Amino acid sequence: MKIKPSNQKGFAPVAIVIMIVLAVVGLLTYQARGKNVVNQKTSAPQNQSFFSKLLGQKPPQPVGMILGAKTTKTLDHKIGAGGLEVTTFSTKDPDIFIAVQVNKPPKGTKFEYVRYFKGKYVDHKSLETTKAGVDYVSFNWSLKTANSKRLPGDYRVKLYTNGNFEKEISFQVR
Repeated sequence: MKIKPSNQKGFAPVAIVIMIVLAVVGLLTYQARGKNVVNQKTSAPQNQSFFSKLLGQKPPQPVGMILGAKTTKTLDHKIGAGGLEVTTFSTKDPDIFIAVQVNKPPKGTKFEYVRYFKGKYVDHKSLETTKAGVDYVSFNWSLKTANSKRLPGDYRVKLYTNGNFEKEISFQVR
């Protein structure tokens, strides 16, 4: 009886593919952990991944641009600062503003909100600063358009800077 040698020609390519897949998964897992590298000159976190460096993308702005936020019925339109903080509004209040105090962001910094009603997504909006060093940005929900309505209940708003979550605030409509 003759014993045929095993066919090991197909094993090497399969092993190489497995090793490549494991290396890519390991690299992506390492990047997903969000390892922060601190720049010794500026002490600003640089969360730029290997792939974004490879593609030539700019690193994200450091988180911490939002110093505070409040809901209000009035707004100083020259600087964007809100009036007195209000957390309960009526369904007939013409405007609800969110005044966001920011830490003098550079030109082009993107601020965004995502609004939820009773835990469900309602809407979102973003804006980019057109000049450096502003102190406030603001968002407005108005009843001034014909199809506007505001349902009574609890609202939650998440605020982001350049896609990074920074702050959450809540308000009620009665």
